[in-house]
Amino acid sequence: MDALIAIMDQRSWQALSKFLAGVWLVYSTGKDEEMSSPANNSCDAPKTEWPELVGCTIKDATDKIKADRPDLNVEALPVGTIIIPVIDPNRVRLWVDTVAEIPKIG
Repeated sequence: MDALIAIMDQRSWQALSKFLAGVWLVYSTGKDEEMSSPANNSCDAPKTEWPELVGCTIKDATDKIKADRPDLNVEALPVGTIIIPVIDPNRVRLWVDTVAEIPKIG
């Protein structure tokens, strides 16, 4: 498993995580469906994605997610962070890749 972790890039991890989430959904519900496809989102269904937050600050994104789903834990990670592909239905990851301030010595 460690060798697999070392050679997989972030995009591969995200694809694997989405695949595993789909497998878990099929296993847990017995239905073959996407977790957050538009057809499955009804007015009563809890929100599972926030595409409108791309480009927002971490604080704004965290506040919006917490406002929509106070039951979730939000964690910010640098893009490229190696993660273990464990699906946590109570977690949202914010992938961050921007330098916010001028890097300087001191």
